[in-house]
Amino acid sequence: MDDDHFQKHYNHVHSDLTVGCKKFHAVKIQRYVQSYQSPEMKKKVQALGMEVLDYDACSQIWVKSWDDWVEFASSAEYSAALMPDGANFMDVTAGIKVMAG
Repeated sequence: MDDDHFQKHYNHVHSDLTVGCKKFHAVKIQRYVQSYQSPEMKKKVQALGMEVLDYDACSQIWVKSWDDWVEFASSAEYSAALMPDGANFMDVTAGIKVMAG
């Protein structure tokens, strides 16, 4: 998938699916942020001798409690809509990388 198509899909289709989940609102997600690194920015980082992450974007989902995250991430909509959509633009063969804090 080219970068333009990826960015449009990630910023519009995937984000709409995310915020459209009933559990997104039921658990009162505190914040949803999409961060994206363009090919141009990757080149600038590499020109400084730094290594870029092996992915182009990541999503942050802020919740009040671990139970809220579990309720959202184990919902039927998450499994039926978000995970299959992720396969359209992510390499999910090795699983999804997550940072919890």
